[in-house]
Amino acid sequence: MVRMEADQKHDVILNEHEAALHWGVTPELLFNYTRARFAQDYGFGSLQTVDRDGRTCFSRNELDRFSLVLSGPWSATVHRKPAIPTAVIEHLMVEARNECARCHTGTAVENAHIIAWAISRSHHHDNLVRVCSNCHTEHDLHRSLSPEQLRALKDRLVARTRQSIMLRVRAPLDQLRPPQAGAPFFGRIDELERLETALSAGKSILVCGAGGIGKSELVAQGLARMNDGRPVLWLDVERFSSVGEIMGALRTAVGPEGVACSKAGLPAHLDLLHARVVLDGVERSSLDDIDGLEDAVRDLFAATRHTQLVTTSQLSLYVVPAEVSIALGGLNSSDSRDLLGQATARAADDRAEDLEALVGFCDGHALTLRIAGALMDAYGGSAGALAAIRRHGAAGVRIPGRRHQNRRTSLEECLDVAYAALDDDVRTLLWALSNAPGGVYTFYLDEGWLNDAGDADAVATLRRWHLTRERSIGDGVARLDVLAPVRHFAIARAQSESLSDYLVIVGRVVQNFESWVAVMELQYDTPEATPYVLDRYADEVVNLLHVLHLASGRPDDKELVRSATGIVRALMRYFFVRRLHEQGAYVMREAARLAIGAGLIESASDLAMQTIVLAQRTNDRLIAGEGLAIADQVERATTDERLLGDVALCRSMVSLSEGAALEAEASARIAFQHYRHCLQKQTEALEISSPGSTQRLEERHNAVASALSQTGFALLALGRFDEAAIQYRHALQHQRGTSIAVNEGQTKHQLANCESHLGNHEEAARLYLSAARTFLFIQMEEYLGHALSELGHTLVDIDPPDLLASIDAELVSAGLANVAVAVSEAFTPGRKIVDERCFQTLRSLSGIIYLAGLAGHGMLLEGFAADLRLHSIDPLKQQIEAGILNAGSKFLVMVADRLLAIAGTVAAAEGELATCKDVDDDLIFRTLGMVCGTHSWLRDGMRLVDWTGALLSRRWGIEYPDASGLREFIYDRRDGVADSLEIRRRS
Repeated sequence: MVRMEADQKHDVILNEHEAALHWGVTPELLFNYTRARFAQDYGFGSLQTVDRDGRTCFSRNELDRFSLVLSGPWSATVHRKPAIPTAVIEHLMVEARNECARCHTGTAVENAHIIAWAISRSHHHDNLVRVCSNCHTEHDLHRSLSPEQLRALKDRLVARTRQSIMLRVRAPLDQLRPPQAGAPFFGRIDELERLETALSAGKSILVCGAGGIGKSELVAQGLARMNDGRPVLWLDVERFSSVGEIMGALRTAVGPEGVACSKAGLPAHLDLLHARVVLDGVERSSLDDIDGLEDAVRDLFAATRHTQLVTTSQLSLYVVPAEVSIALGGLNSSDSRDLLGQATARAADDRAEDLEALVGFCDGHALTLRIAGALMDAYGGSAGALAAIRRHGAAGVRIPGRRHQNRRTSLEECLDVAYAALDDDVRTLLWALSNAPGGVYTFYLDEGWLNDAGDADAVATLRRWHLTRERSIGDGVARLDVLAPVRHFAIARAQSESLSDYLVIVGRVVQNFESWVAVMELQYDTPEATPYVLDRYADEVVNLLHVLHLASGRPDDKELVRSATGIVRALMRYFFVRRLHEQGAYVMREAARLAIGAGLIESASDLAMQTIVLAQRTNDRLIAGEGLAIADQVERATTDERLLGDVALCRSMVSLSEGAALEAEASARIAFQHYRHCLQKQTEALEISSPGSTQRLEERHNAVASALSQTGFALLALGRFDEAAIQYRHALQHQRGTSIAVNEGQTKHQLANCESHLGNHEEAARLYLSAARTFLFIQMEEYLGHALSELGHTLVDIDPPDLLASIDAELVSAGLANVAVAVSEAFTPGRKIVDERCFQTLRSLSGIIYLAGLAGHGMLLEGFAADLRLHSIDPLKQQIEAGILNAGSKFLVMVADRLLAIAGTVAAAEGELATCKDVDDDLIFRTLGMVCGTHSWLRDGMRLVDWTGALLSRRWGIEYPDASGLREFIYDRRDGVADSLEIRRRS
């Protein structure tokens, strides 16, 4: 395979899925074009690729260049016509699902050139489409299908392919990439063979062994040998401090566009990917709740069918499922010498007996051997290294009463010598990196992350001693962190020997993270910057939450608690937008407790409110109640009017969640009075400008906006829609700063709800569309689907041409992808179907179908409907046939099935409109038959009949039946009255 490097200034490097989306083809076809055989058979050369950290990627420029080559002549003359490549034919069959793109028959389907061979002389995959022999003959003999009509058919298939890729691919976050396997790899032949066999068979695996023995490297080597395309999600457990953080990272990795999937939907998403999940380093010392993690892993294993779990641990974990267990001991003497020889150039010239003594001391422990190699370099060979170990190690860390050292104490003695040899600046950097469990970008270290003069020399020293590891992120970017055994050793040694100096360094690390958050919040405070800020928070969230962990261990350190709670408050936007509501609620509650305990009343007030907001997203009344209890403590500790407004707002939110809308309204209005008074005072204070006064003014405006929005929520629940609309419009006028995009989108959505209830449908539609565009931009995928679905329901009543023309395919595709996620989570085979959730999902499903149909994007529904029926609904229908599901669940499944079937006919009709400018009578009657046979909840409650009438009239050119005529026919049939239905086309 030919490889090349792309010009980074004028090109974009794409992974296989992004490249497939760029062309609108399957990844398999891409890789077939890269093969040397293709270059030999057709004389074009092969599609060149780019190697990025061991992963095959594609240059966008090269894709465009190669497409132009394929578009050119494949032979010198018309009469010499080479065979269409097998890989192209296979792709076309997958693309068309082996049906005729025109009439959808599955028999005698052939390949047709869109631009005739006599003209194009090209077998470009984009110049070929699958049609049946009848349609093909018509095209060749009678030219009944123009190239434009064939192109429209092809575009529909390409759109379906792209939609399928978008729905099925969930790219893992960069932070969950597996580490790159080291080279060369020494020993472990039997263990590696067992691991490869188990990985290939899809079995759950547990790899046990001492810390630093080489468990992670063994798993990395095994994964590197797998060529089955299964994505790997690698979770370094040491980086996390709670089970919620681990599961949150996993949910975010498999969710669309970095937005976490729901907790209940995680198994389905993992199964869809056929993912391998690696939990590396499950130790009792690394987590607050190891039993909770074992339970979570066991439950995940039970709930998945196509997901493989791999766990590494120093312990025998009896709860974690393991169909294959691999116990990892030390390397043998020969392999130990080879590994030591790789770690130092001195091994080849050393005395054999000294070398054997050092190898024997290391006892086959991989990390110890690497550090011993560094000791040889530092002390002039193995004899010098052993002498240093005797001087430093034996006196320093030998376990009392023990005659012989085991692998663990051998590692500690080597670490002790290495640690003693470090200069002060290197040692302090080691302490600092040990308190950044998520790692630090190497370019930060080059610029001087800890020391203003730069940390490059200290980093190089740590690398030479094998105390750190570098995790590649891609495109030359990497993060540096400290190996887990080294991290624990360094922190313990610093705390026991140099506590005051160590705390100073920890303070500088915390200050670095605090300053970084301040930059994110102050310099990137526009709506346009929100996606970037959220991505950067995702990079650093492990480190930021470590600051909270440090503060939890030192609750009396008021300055540390102040820093930690300030950092956590800034994370609210991240938890909210990325759908990490449960994890966020627990984090906010922990920070609120620390703040109130330290007397930081303002922080406690903000955090209590954030706790309630996030807890209510998961209907966790217990956590919301704890947030309210902290707010009550704030009220008793202050007379500050702004904080009293916070308390009132907290009470309003809890009251509304408990169904007490009148009490919620009263509390929200009290909050508004407090906030308005604070705003007036702050506005007057601006006449005497002071540092931070503008920021405080923005905070006061946002507080007023929050109270107005909460009042709107209460009034909406009370059915006082006109009053609620006034509150929401006033709220929009007060929203400011970093969260304006998040808040503005939600407020417009609620305002649209009010306008819809008031019958102002066109205004509602424009507000829904504006909210949806905001949600798409800032990646609030869950809200995007809701907004577009409500827009679809609203368009049943109106037909604004300018608004419809502004709804583009990208927006609808993103909405379909989000609704597909919601449907797959609500209708998951093998899991309980929750009625309330499914009814809400069915409203979203019907609304997004209505939107796609009325806005002229019906072709996008084909892949959407087919994938959902295949992966979710068809398996549930099999459970219905087996008598597994109850009557209520059966009803919900059948409604979903009928909606998706109707979506399929809408897609087919749009295809006919694109090619023939008309919809076939049979297709119209088939659609009407489906609508007539639906339950009244869908026909009337979800207004399916009204939408069908609008679709027939506006898109399909049908004058009759309209909605009233169709409804009359349905009721006559229900009541046993003879009736018929005829179609009258608009003249």
